[in-house]
Amino acid sequence: MPKALVALDTDRIKRYIFRSSSLKEIRGASAILDKLNRQLMPELMGGEVVYANGGSGLFVVDSTIANERIEAVQHLYQTTTHGATITGAMVDIPQNREDVQVELMLLRHRLRLHKSFFRDPVISVTHPLFRYCSACGVGYGETETGTDSLCRSCLGKRQEDAYIKKDIARWIGEEDSDPSVLWGRLIRDLTALNYPFAKCNRPEDFNELGNVSSPSGYMGLIYADGNGMGNEIERITKIDEFRRFSEAVDTSIYDAVAETIATYLCPNGSTTLPFDILLLGGDDLVMVTAADQAIKAAMHIVERFGQLTAERLGRPLTLSASVTLSHVNYPIGPLIHLADTGLKFAKREASRRRLGSQAVDSGLINFLVVSSSNHLDFGQYYKEVLQSDDGLETLVRTCRPYTVSGMRRLLNDIDAIRSLPRGKLEQLRSAVFKSRRQGNLDAMMAVLRLRNNQQREALLSLGGDSPTEQVYLPWIREHNRWVTRVLDVVELLDFIH
Repeated sequence: MPKALVALDTDRIKRYIFRSSSLKEIRGASAILDKLNRQLMPELMGGEVVYANGGSGLFVVDSTIANERIEAVQHLYQTTTHGATITGAMVDIPQNREDVQVELMLLRHRLRLHKSFFRDPVISVTHPLFRYCSACGVGYGETETGTDSLCRSCLGKRQEDAYIKKDIARWIGEEDSDPSVLWGRLIRDLTALNYPFAKCNRPEDFNELGNVSSPSGYMGLIYADGNGMGNEIERITKIDEFRRFSEAVDTSIYDAVAETIATYLCPNGSTTLPFDILLLGGDDLVMVTAADQAIKAAMHIVERFGQLTAERLGRPLTLSASVTLSHVNYPIGPLIHLADTGLKFAKREASRRRLGSQAVDSGLINFLVVSSSNHLDFGQYYKEVLQSDDGLETLVRTCRPYTVSGMRRLLNDIDAIRSLPRGKLEQLRSAVFKSRRQGNLDAMMAVLRLRNNQQREALLSLGGDSPTEQVYLPWIREHNRWVTRVLDVVELLDFIH
């Protein structure tokens, strides 16, 4: 019987999940897609499952029914989510031949072509007296729930979140959890790691997360993605090899997140969990945490992902992450976009360093403390604020993004200068926004006026390890430009404990 490879990929997955700014709808949307992707899609497709995670799937099915199955999955997505769509493509595969690299390449091109025809659905009926959805503000409100009028999509998301909430309460109460559901699997595995789930609940909204954070009212958003996964996939020639690769990536990022939660994100006496997972699957991760643990959590995830993939594949894969620290009232839509641009910057920098033959011992970690609504794009912020060029020399007011080892060095710097008067730190921060020579003079004056030798040495260490490097404080010579860690240290000072 002729066989075909079928690829399916959810369209604009983050747009569907983050269409509403409410944590309940975001979690519900993520749970719906995860269930569709990991459970319902394989059941409907039938055949042989190569993988089904991260919003996509690959299957080997009878070629005579492949298009019919694709249409069935697309219909299921539309009727279940009332807002999310999925694109599919197929390619026939030869019998009795293991090498399918050409077919996999052709399948990727067909899927990309089909996705290029995607158009956002248009609401055909409108009226000035129609009420828009209270949650997303896009669809029309159809169902009244208290003071809210919800569209069909947001109502489904909120109901799904309520179902999961009830399930979590049962599973924490020592009833056997369902490992096919993300939170069922998390509760099972974290309980085995002695995580104190008792009497704890997921945060009802971002404000509750801010209440268990330090400083209060802030949260961290971790946005992570694998590096060079497309290149890795292009080298795969066999279906079994593809299955092994996908499983290793999916389980490694899950295990890294679970270990991180057990190590850094314990409730510490609070009844509110200091984290929530918004998206997890494949090589993608979006999660929110207490602000004071976000950097350390991201470091652990990036480091452990490389170690776990090395154990499972025989070679380490790398993961880059963006950490955005903001007030809980900052709109989630722009915050996700900002985190996405920060992640893209880190991934581009990783590629630049590899091309420049610079040793990179892990994925890179970027971060940004959002202090105003002017922060909308990290790349733009980098060009307009963090970098200046007078034609003679280039000043870069950061060392971002960092490797895990570089971030550890930065955290040590933060601990070393914590006792410094804030006035001195502000003087040093202001110095990096002046010309290199004037900034150097201001920084050295700040050092000379310190009477405490230990504080003086801690401040000088920001300029380098040796006296010949420290004389240029706050600047560090890096190839054909000047960089500094000062602004990075000052930005993170209140978020590292």
